[in-house]
Amino acid sequence: MEDRNTETKDIEQGMVMAADVTDIRLTQAGYYWDAGYNEFDFSCKINGEMDILHMVQQRHDDGYGLVIRAEKNDIWDRISGSEAFRLEEKLLDASMVPVEIMEKSLELLEILDVLSDKGSRMAVSDVGVAVQFTRTALLGAVMNVYINTKSIKNREKAEEINQKAKRMIKIGTSQADEIYEKVLAQLI
Repeated sequence: MEDRNTETKDIEQGMVMAADVTDIRLTQAGYYWDAGYNEFDFSCKINGEMDILHMVQQRHDDGYGLVIRAEKNDIWDRISGSEAFRLEEKLLDASMVPVEIMEKSLELLEILDVLSDKGSRMAVSDVGVAVQFTRTALLGAVMNVYINTKSIKNREKAEEINQKAKRMIKIGTSQADEIYEKVLAQLI
């Protein structure tokens, strides 16, 4: 009887499941390694309504804890521990935007390679500048990838992301350097 009353009470209070949080976008991240915590802000929808989530991960000697709060209609008291950790995984996935930047940078390098060969001779120096900006975007994004993966509890997944980032850096920097050399040869 007690389980049924608890279940009814949970429904009445509007328990929140990780699946109820959608359209998640990272809006701000703070990494305070010396102080032992990270903070993230996300825009999202909770049960279809726009809201802002604040997540704090506090590191301890035996692991870490987290708190997730919503601005409009706080969810912390309406989410179970297991659902909070599921939601944390969803939020950390949203913080993997730097991986997407790296992927798009590799795509852009393919386009810039074509432009260095077939584009206007008057604009070839612009291709060289774009290559260097793209190379810098890759190198900047990888640092954020490594910072973000430190916050992922699933270490196997974190290492998989790190290895992917490492491969993209190897491919991207090599390709950027080759394209840049082609452009320089056309300018001299």
